[in-house]
Amino acid sequence: MTMRRLIPGFFPPLAMLAALLLASACDSQGGTEDSAAGPPAQTQAVSGTPDPGAAAKADSDAPKESPPAEKADAPKESPPAEGAAAPKESPPIEGTAPAGPSGATETVEILPGRDYTEASSPKRLFKDPKEDVELVYIFWFGCGSCRNLDPVMTQYESTLGSGVKFRRIPALYAPNPYWMIHGRLYFTLEFMGKEKELHQAVFEAVQGTGQSDHSQGGLESLGAILNFVEGQGINRKDFMTAWDSPEVAAEMDRALAFIDNLNVNSVPSMAVNGRYSFSLSRRGPSFFLATAEYLVNREKAARDE
Repeated sequence: MTMRRLIPGFFPPLAMLAALLLASACDSQGGTEDSAAGPPAQTQAVSGTPDPGAAAKADSDAPKESPPAEKADAPKESPPAEGAAAPKESPPIEGTAPAGPSGATETVEILPGRDYTEASSPKRLFKDPKEDVELVYIFWFGCGSCRNLDPVMTQYESTLGSGVKFRRIPALYAPNPYWMIHGRLYFTLEFMGKEKELHQAVFEAVQGTGQSDHSQGGLESLGAILNFVEGQGINRKDFMTAWDSPEVAAEMDRALAFIDNLNVNSVPSMAVNGRYSFSLSRRGPSFFLATAEYLVNREKAARDE
């Protein structure tokens, strides 16, 4: 979901990845956005063979798009003048990832500028110990792709070893009232110790019972949110005390500054050490996690130098 036109290693079982059938990141108007194709560069081994169907299915009610054009050949360049040295290319950087259950791996190409971006002034979300690599997952309760990816991210989080600090935050963008009110709901429930318990219930309340309704019609006002939390057994007064608390306001400010500094432009997205950010694309969840794996390992290597 375009947050602007503002707002290692484990790979989930292939059956789960195939079941997701994720097409692309959500955009703030309910559409989709794909990463641009580019030339090969850095490589990363990925478990298993990605399901081509995962790149073909869009969310059920997302606006229909024209089919993507077939990958164009790189523009032809004029041959160098006689005696001129051919331009030197940077060699690809090899990444590594563990084999999947079948033991099969596939090498993918990860290109800076196309598959991830680097912040000009990196800033972590939290000041963790220096030895920890911070991996932040950014989502929105109104994004169908975020909802479909959620169980994969939960399982992925459970496999991360020591030295990686995983965090989950909602997407925030001040001009978008849905993102701001749903983000505040997330941080309020987290402050009350209820977010994990009600995480899926919020997705359903916002999107409906379907897998990717993109309705944006649920929990769009404080009154609707109060009715929802009361139905979940939470006292309205207690909820409003947390909603208006300085702690929740501080979390909102921290997340908003973090996302703005990275210039994240779609969800679901991830960020590594506040330096690198990347979004889900039509390449699917396996490529999304492969990119995380590569950048986490890159930061670990830099830390150990």
